[in-house]
Amino acid sequence: MNLKSLAVVTFGGMLLFLVSCSPAQRFYQAQTKVPQKPWQGTSGKWGGYSDKKLPNGGHSVRFMGYNEPDQSSCAYFVTVRAAELSVLDGKTHFFSSGVTTNIAIEESNFPMRVIPGYWDEVPFVEYISDGKGNVIPVNTYRSIWVPPSRIPPHTAINKINTASSSINYNGTGKKYDSVSILQGAHTNQQKLGRVSLDPKAVEFLKAVRSD
Repeated sequence: MNLKSLAVVTFGGMLLFLVSCSPAQRFYQAQTKVPQKPWQGTSGKWGGYSDKKLPNGGHSVRFMGYNEPDQSSCAYFVTVRAAELSVLDGKTHFFSSGVTTNIAIEESNFPMRVIPGYWDEVPFVEYISDGKGNVIPVNTYRSIWVPPSRIPPHTAINKINTASSSINYNGTGKKYDSVSILQGAHTNQQKLGRVSLDPKAVEFLKAVRSD
């Protein structure tokens, strides 16, 4: 995970570091992992883009999100990946009939489980006398027993968001400007975060701007 935004705040005398990760930073990546059943929630390790070279020289592109990112974000990211592939092929434009999206609902059934009890160290303030009639607060810790908890069987609903597109360079479909798409992704025009592009694609953009 790229750490793009870092803030420091004070809470109860402690310094807390807050890291902000955009959808692009979390999810725009090659798909290498999917959640294992049963699953619930979201992980930046799951999903991403995948693509396949077509006989006509174009590409079949897909982007998958497991609960997140949402459907519209998946559609945007699949278009960005299509533009990225086209400039890696040395093209400034590509053609496509558009993006197809789909949402699949999947249930995860969790059996009953017990979280074992454990000892935990918790902070508290102890007041002591300094021998001169003054009371001094001292920050310290004490051990407490956290009892075991029982989580009953339950069912969770998950969403699998899919966006797919096929691109070509022979003029079939609508024409898309790859350079404009990637420049927008690189400057966060969609407010989803700055997309980390392939270094070769970044070099291509620099070369186009310098012409």
